[in-house]
Amino acid sequence: MLIEGCTAIGASDTGIYVGQSENIIVRNNVAKMNVTGIEVENSIGADVYGNLSTDNTGGVLVFKLPNLPKKESRQCRVFDNRIIANNRENFAKPGTLVSGLPPGGGLILMATDEVEVFGNEIADNDTANLAIIGFRSIRRKVKDKDFDPYCEAIHIHDNTFSGGGTNPVGDLGKAIKAIFGRNGPDIVYDGSFDPKKVVDGRLPDEYGISIRNNGDASFVNLDLAAMMAGEKPNVVMDLADYQAHFDPLPEIRIEGVR
Repeated sequence: MLIEGCTAIGASDTGIYVGQSENIIVRNNVAKMNVTGIEVENSIGADVYGNLSTDNTGGVLVFKLPNLPKKESRQCRVFDNRIIANNRENFAKPGTLVSGLPPGGGLILMATDEVEVFGNEIADNDTANLAIIGFRSIRRKVKDKDFDPYCEAIHIHDNTFSGGGTNPVGDLGKAIKAIFGRNGPDIVYDGSFDPKKVVDGRLPDEYGISIRNNGDASFVNLDLAAMMAGEKPNVVMDLADYQAHFDPLPEIRIEGVR
């Protein structure tokens, strides 16, 4: 699947959407004034690059959702995009999944695996420039017994971050604001992981998160589950535990497409 050279404006759901697909390229598009600019959902093998996503509620979303025939979301590269000032008020139809999306999310990774994020300019997104969250953090019940709600094998490197976090809203934003006020970090992780995969007290690197070489980008692990349970969270702002090694993901190739 190739989506190239398109302009998407004013969608009450997603401007540029790919769902339950494989071998995907989304490149050199413009998405603006939508609820979500670009979304890759429950798909395997996607390259998302050279796009501008601006003035949406959320800029670029890589998601996995329950209760769908295709259960996986993995092997997605998001690179060389400009994800700028996605702060538009949400105008989605009430009751839809994206109707709960708070304004101000730049790049949002939710319950997805094997994602490589590099070479992007991500700036001025008021809740967080980049968020890594599990599905349970959006307070939706999961009845799909085969659904894995965690982000795993996430590699974020060599991006440029600026601005952002100046007006965090929604449940995630409330947690950010409680700690940072209106000076939230660039990269926000809700802290969720699969406890069944912990070995000797730690999560193996293959399921972990790597955040490297992003200039002076700031970071927080909110331990959001503890906050939501009314417990004291173990908030971490040091990246020392987020240095897992991942090999680069392969380029997506489509026959006949250069």
